[in-house]
Amino acid sequence: MQYGMFGDWDKLERELKKAPHLLEKNMDKATKYNAMSLRDKIKKRIRSGIGMLALKEATVKRKGSSKPLIDFGDLMNSVTYKKLYGSTFFIGVPRNARQKKNPKKGRSKQRLVSIAQIHEFGVPKAGIPARPYVRPTLQRHKKQMIQVWKRALRDTVRGRVFTPKPGGARV
Repeated sequence: MQYGMFGDWDKLERELKKAPHLLEKNMDKATKYNAMSLRDKIKKRIRSGIGMLALKEATVKRKGSSKPLIDFGDLMNSVTYKKLYGSTFFIGVPRNARQKKNPKKGRSKQRLVSIAQIHEFGVPKAGIPARPYVRPTLQRHKKQMIQVWKRALRDTVRGRVFTPKPGGARV
């Protein structure tokens, strides 16, 4: 018994040769989309203060506000994303970001990455509790981000360029 091969095998070969490039392109687009969405969700969490410990009364008086993590908005505004290489992105506060306003005359402008770290992890010895905003946001939206990558992979298998859905995938 002899079996024959049916179909356009040349077309299949051409499509298979495109797959690695399309996969790279789609995963890059999906990762960039996830990075932008995560950046926006982190900023939203800082703005809202949801799930963060309340400030001490003395801190509220000093700041003139009861919003944790926000004095002038420098920390929130410094949260960004940046493509590093391939499909790898950085999301957070860059090392070189500094306060725009000087909180007290005579003091140098602090590096925002240090302030971000203090708030994310706290400093128990100094009486500063952790008010995490990056880790909980990532944890909360991890499943939606995975769905975006799955859609990008599905589009690749179907030979299509990945396009995020209008309005975004509620990441």
